[in-house]
Amino acid sequence: MSILSPSSEAERDVDLSRWKRAITLRWWLPAGGAIAGIVLGAVLAVSGGSLFQASVLIIPGQPFTPNGGTPVLTYQASPRAIQELVTSEEALKAAADAGGMPANTYAGHISVTTVTTGITTAASRGANLIKILVQGKKQKATQEAANALAAYVVQHTTSSYIQKVIDTYKADLTSYAAQLAALKTRLEALNSAIKTEKLAPLDQLVLVSQIDNAEQRQGTLIETQSLTQEQLALAENVSITQILNKAVAVKTTARSSRNSMLIGLLLGLILGAIAAVVADSRGARPRTA
Repeated sequence: MSILSPSSEAERDVDLSRWKRAITLRWWLPAGGAIAGIVLGAVLAVSGGSLFQASVLIIPGQPFTPNGGTPVLTYQASPRAIQELVTSEEALKAAADAGGMPANTYAGHISVTTVTTGITTAASRGANLIKILVQGKKQKATQEAANALAAYVVQHTTSSYIQKVIDTYKADLTSYAAQLAALKTRLEALNSAIKTEKLAPLDQLVLVSQIDNAEQRQGTLIETQSLTQEQLALAENVSITQILNKAVAVKTTARSSRNSMLIGLLLGLILGAIAAVVADSRGARPRTA
């Protein structure tokens, strides 16, 4: 560990004081440098050209067990997996093809971020939103590329298991509808028969029993049908990745004007201060014959 001697500390204090005096006396140099830096930063931001960017929000799917009670852990709800899908070569080609652009147009111009909704439990990972942002030089092509990437994610995160569950629910609902239609016809016939005046009391009792059984069966089928409809809605709207909005491309600058001007201001101040110190040093240097 080195210890500065009293003479070194005194020399450093003298240098700092001289620099401060030089900057104070020649204040116009840092001020001019700051103004020039701001102007230069603004010019560079404008001259950097314009880009279009389009974003789309998707809701990752969360599969459940067939009874709809327990989440199934899968890559569908993983933001990391979705990012890998979006930035894959196949996805980049699909995005470029959608806008009629060359294959590698959007390489390095796609970002995937997670929008947290506040729910962080393991069973509710699918509550997070995924934002896909695409930048490009053409408005329509950029917009189509973002929408194509969203569709690509939906397609590649819908497992065959989920599709099988949905198909099963739809088949069950078709069967329930057919059984309810048949019961309705049977009940109409029974109710019509029991109104016959010539029926014996025993026959009426039999018809009443059959009507009760048919109505009980009808109520059970309606309850089962409603439960299956809820499970189908859960599978179609939660288990499958959903696109929350369509992408719309908006114009933006290639460089941030604010950041460019701030950087220019900082560099201008530094260069102006250095110029003031250098000018002061040259003015204080003794002239030789």
